[in-house]
Amino acid sequence: MSDTLPDITMQANTYVDLYTLTGIAPGTSLVINNKSSAVVFLQVRASQPSSASNDGWPLRSSPAPDTWVTLTDVPAGSRVWAKGTAAGRLFVQVYEE
Repeated sequence: MSDTLPDITMQANTYVDLYTLTGIAPGTSLVINNKSSAVVFLQVRASQPSSASNDGWPLRSSPAPDTWVTLTDVPAGSRVWAKGTAAGRLFVQVYEE
């Protein structure tokens, strides 16, 4: 298992690149947990989504049972983008089988 990384702190309504913020190599499989009280939207794409977009995977707010997601097989050249509907925190870790 890889070392635990510090949580990602997000501002409201702005997509952030999880690979850049964590230093994890693009394309690496990720485990993501929404630790905030807001819904977080995740998108896999090459460029930053519009802040108005709510496309992608919604991660419910903690402690709902669907606050975790595992993203595998991220296409070459794509990034994993996250946006909260309010400021909050995400746990992001390399997924290892």
